[in-house]
Formats: sequence, C-alpha cells, structure tokens
Amino acid sequence: MVATTPDASLDRLRHLRPSSPKRVSHDRSGDWYGYYAGYADTFVTDIVSALPARVKTILDPWNGSGTTTAVSTAHSLASKGFDINPAATVIAKARILRSDVAGSIGALTNEIASSTKRAADSTPTPGLLTTWLTPKSAANIYALERRIYQVLVNSSDQQRSIDVVNDLSALAALFYLGLFRTVRTILSPFIGTNPTWIRRNIPPAKRLRPNEDYIHWLFHLAMDDLTVLVEQSRNEYEDNNCPCDIALGSSADLPLDTSSIDAVITSPPYCTRIDYVIATLPELAILGLRPDELKGLRDKMIGTPTIPLAQGDPLPPGCEKTKELLERIADHSSKSSASYYKRFFLQYMRGMYDSLLEIGRVTKKNAPVVLVVQDSYYKEIHVDLAMVIEDMARSQGWAAVARQDFDVVARRNYASINPRSQPYRETTPATESVLVMEGASC
Repeated sequence: MVATTPDASLDRLRHLRPSSPKRVSHDRSGDWYGYYAGYADTFVTDIVSALPARVKTILDPWNGSGTTTAVSTAHSLASKGFDINPAATVIAKARILRSDVAGSIGALTNEIASSTKRAADSTPTPGLLTTWLTPKSAANIYALERRIYQVLVNSSDQQRSIDVVNDLSALAALFYLGLFRTVRTILSPFIGTNPTWIRRNIPPAKRLRPNEDYIHWLFHLAMDDLTVLVEQSRNEYEDNNCPCDIALGSSADLPLDTSSIDAVITSPPYCTRIDYVIATLPELAILGLRPDELKGLRDKMIGTPTIPLAQGDPLPPGCEKTKELLERIADHSSKSSASYYKRFFLQYMRGMYDSLLEIGRVTKKNAPVVLVVQDSYYKEIHVDLAMVIEDMARSQGWAAVARQDFDVVARRNYASINPRSQPYRETTPATESVLVMEGASC
C-alpha cells in the first residue's frame, strides 16, 4: 500500500526499503539485553537516515529496551523515550552511557561488590525474588542492589518506590542492568522455550540457593561484558551532547507539550496476550516491585491479559474495519469468545486508539510516524494489526505514506507454541509490517 501525501519531504521514507526490523545474530541491540519485543539497530538507522532534515527530536512512546533512543543519540538527534515498564526504562538508560566512562566501571564494580560482602544480614525481608530463591540468596542480591543505589544514586538508604528508575543516571542503570543479567543467569532453570514467561509456582524446597560468592562472580562477569559494549560505543557517542530523555510514561498520557515532537519511531505492544510484566518480573523484583503492586502494573499495560477495561467501553466513531474484526472475534463459536476474548481485544484496541490520539497531540504538523507492528491470529481469524493501526490513524486524520511487510521466522512467532491453536489452522504464519504514516495536518 502506498498513498500520496502533500508533504514532499517524506519522499525518502515513502520509497525507502529498510532492512528487516527483526534482530539478527550480528546485531548489537540484542547484546545489551534479550528484550523480546526489541527491533534491530540497523532498521532504526535506516529510518533515521531517511528522515526529513527538519527532524531534530524523535519520540518512542513504547521505548522498550531503547533502540530508538540509542540510535537517535548516535546520529546526533535529540530523543525522548517512554515506557510504562520500569525494567525496560533501566535497560534503555544503560544503552546511552558514553564510552569515556568505561575505564571506571571495573573499579566501581569492585567497590560495590566488596562493600556488599556480608551485608545481606542487615537487609529487609526479601521481596518477590523469593518466588525463585531462598530468602538468604535473595537477601544477597538485594544487598547488591542497595549498594548500587547508595554508591551511584543516593547515599541515604531511604525508603523508595519503583519509580526511582526516573532518577537513575546512565551509569547507575548500567549497574542495575548488570544485576538483571546476573539474576537471569541464576534463574535460567525456570525459563523455558518461550522467553516471555517464567515459572513462578516454585515449591520452597525447589527454590535456588546460590551463595554470595557465586552471585558476586556472576555480577563481575556481567559487568565485564557490559564494559565491552560500552567501549564499543566509542566513535558513535563521543562529542555528542544531544539530549536524550528516558523515563516512565504511558503512551496514552505522555508528559510532553503539544506539537513538540518532529518524528516518531516505535513498535507498539503485540496483540498476542504477552504479559510484559510477568516477562520482566525478575528485573522488577530487583527494582523493588512489591507483590501488592504487581496487578496494578499489569493492568496498565496495553494488551494485558488481566483486562481491566469495562466491557461496555466502546471504540469511538470511525474505525469501521477494526469494529468488524471485533465483531468476528465476539461471534466465534469457541468458548469465551463473546466474553473474555471480546473484552481482551476491545481493551487492546481502545488502548491503541487512545495512544495514537496522544501521539497525534504531541507531534508537529505532518510529522512522520513509523510503526513496526506484527499480526497474529485468534483461532482462524487473522488479526491484521497493520490494518487496525491504519484504520485508527485514518479516523484521526493521519495519512498513509508507505507500508512494507516482512515474514517472521517461526522462532519469533510464539503463537505456534500453543497447541490449542492447531485445530483452527495448520500453520501460524506471521508478518511484521513497517507502517509510515503522516500525522494529521491540522
């Protein structure tokens, strides 16, 4: 699909054939952290290189692990990245650390680890990490977290909420990322084929009990690996003072002024019932998420399986193709189609509509908006997310500029793991689409 637009400055984007958004083995974006929903540095580089010269500030309202903000920074463009998931915000911040601090990482790692030794006995009762670890092992990890906070954020060990991620510098975020990697390595026995899920109902006798020395050894290894990545960023980030603001924020309520953004490069959450909170629960546990906060954070996510939306909350006028899709899903003969699944898809579509409306508010006239979306299936019904996004965007006055589709290899299509989908279709093909839209002209 290619549509005309009055703004000739988008011609390069209209005719661009970017590299695939999918990460590949030689792409560095996956080396920082294996965030499921990430896309490739090379793809974002292609898009950034084709943007009009007037673009000075780029927004990613679903910033995830921070590929958009990292690549924008490397190309001397200001950027703003928001994500509702605190774990993702930490990863994104770590990726913009300048290489000129690489030489100090080793000494700081030694200081943090050595001053943490034997300090776990004074830590508060361990939190969500005891889902997988014994209390003593969890306490050793929380002692490391506390020391990172004291050395790199605030020397006073005061009570703090998970929102503290907004206060982290890129250097502090790197050390939290090292702790994330440490815990992921320890918890590998509980992570199966599907990287978006982790076992949680672990009997006390089966919980892991790594000792302090082993935890600290893994932490040193993680920081050594991250130091290499920071050093490799040399020649990309040097002498680059472009502001990069990364913070917690909802795509439907962005803390930005109206008409303040020149372009958007982003990938909305997939409409596949992936629970991004549970997928990053170990990281959130490190950051201090309390058990009583868990459901509240899940409810805030677009596409959450918890479905907080009231059943009677409809889509606004317009979006006729999207409404037809919702009706087909609700009318399906399978169990719960007219109840749970109708509410799930409505919740997702309404959240996406509100987010597009907010993106339209904060972008300037005729701003280019590039979205990477992936389709899926409900039983045999094709959930064409690219069509849904285009339908919603047009209803808000946006213009379609270009679309390019990429086949998704089977290992990335986790719908194929669910055996209950097989009676409805023999294969589970998936397509990742790059949509280039032009924001409303008025």
